[in-house]
Amino acid sequence: MRHWIFLILIASSPGVHAQDVARADLSVAARPDSLPPLDSHFLGLSYEKSKLATPFFTGTNEPLIALFARLGGGVLRIGANAVDKTHWNPSGPGLTVGEIAPSDIDRLAKFCRRTGWKIYYGLNFASNTRENLVSEAVYAAKTLGDCLESFEIGNEPDLYSRNGLRSPSFGYSDFRREWENYSAAIRVALPNAALIGPSTTTGVDNFNKPFSADEATQISLLTHHYYRGDGQSPNSTIELLLGGDPHLDKMFADLGANAKGISGGFRLAEANSFYNGGAPGVSNAFAATLWSLDFLFQNAAHGSRGVNFHGGNGPGSNGGVPDEHAGGGYTPIADDGKGNVIGVRPVFYGMALFGLAAHGQFLDTRLQGAIPGLVAYAVKGADGGLFFVLINKSRTQVAQLLIHPDHLVGEARSLALTAPALDSTSGFVLGGAAIDKSGAWQGAFTPIAVKTDGLAVDVPPASAVLVEAK
Repeated sequence: MRHWIFLILIASSPGVHAQDVARADLSVAARPDSLPPLDSHFLGLSYEKSKLATPFFTGTNEPLIALFARLGGGVLRIGANAVDKTHWNPSGPGLTVGEIAPSDIDRLAKFCRRTGWKIYYGLNFASNTRENLVSEAVYAAKTLGDCLESFEIGNEPDLYSRNGLRSPSFGYSDFRREWENYSAAIRVALPNAALIGPSTTTGVDNFNKPFSADEATQISLLTHHYYRGDGQSPNSTIELLLGGDPHLDKMFADLGANAKGISGGFRLAEANSFYNGGAPGVSNAFAATLWSLDFLFQNAAHGSRGVNFHGGNGPGSNGGVPDEHAGGGYTPIADDGKGNVIGVRPVFYGMALFGLAAHGQFLDTRLQGAIPGLVAYAVKGADGGLFFVLINKSRTQVAQLLIHPDHLVGEARSLALTAPALDSTSGFVLGGAAIDKSGAWQGAFTPIAVKTDGLAVDVPPASAVLVEAK
């Protein structure tokens, strides 16, 4: 039997000198733990619920449908800050900011059936009634059908006391009481409805942890949010983003501990580089591509069930401003706020490359030879093939790698993801071609010589390389 081996290598730009080359050997080993296998469900996108007030998620938006298909079959989250400012109007005309009408859900259902994606559907917690919430949930469940993965009630309740949605004294016990009131009402109307939560952003200890203990039998997935920092801060630089977050390991460990006893584990249902729409020159630069690819595998390595990258352009969106003014927009897919796709952005490229390789069981990687900024990931496919991911965040150093598969291979090829530099905001190519706003892509693989001692691969600075071998 032939086994494919997929290797993704991330590193910075051509034209460096010999002294900028570093060498390393890469091998893999089975992990002592048992992590959930990776598949296309791991990838996700997150949008404000206000996006349903535009003709964006429709069954006829062919460019958007093609771009979702480019990522495979993932999970689309509809919610975020706008969910608690969007009211159900069963007799509304639709396409109206501030409310959700049956026709808005109808369009979403047609979109998800065209793409094959699942939906996390958000319901207003902060300004709703029990009757209204149930009415919307019932209509959404009926209309979305098997596209509906679960309901999410509210967004970032740990911030309600700060953002004016509740009194300054609002705390976890208040949230739990109201959440149980809403969830019980949904259960009466929809006994088999899946619920996820609590959609926290800072309160891992004071909201996420007690919620997971109190509601473990009521939810199918524990959710949390993550951003590296504030996009409006001058400290939000490429170096900060690619330098790693010293708090991530603890966050993952805490979420993993909290999710014990919850069938679906935990997931970062909203995440991106820097909140407030992103940091100019960082979130919209190639550095964000490498960060997003690295971040996805960091999640996988820590047992996360996936990541929903937040996005969206246009008025009422947290994903940035209209494209002609989008200096730091982090959205994976750029649009004009009126339903039209403008193009793909850095995070989308990271997601696309992840989607080509993340199929199977996570493995341990072993690097011999220090290359500053280089990290390695590996996945073993169901057919025994291997996926290696190497990320080199250096601006100048080429990584020369000798990869040692765990079995003999007969042929190999590579696919490079490149840009002029880490801070480039354009010129991204995958396999020699850009991903068009229509979803079209004409990239090509390059053959690699298979040697007896392994696979020799050069990874230029600030690039990603997918290597397949069988």
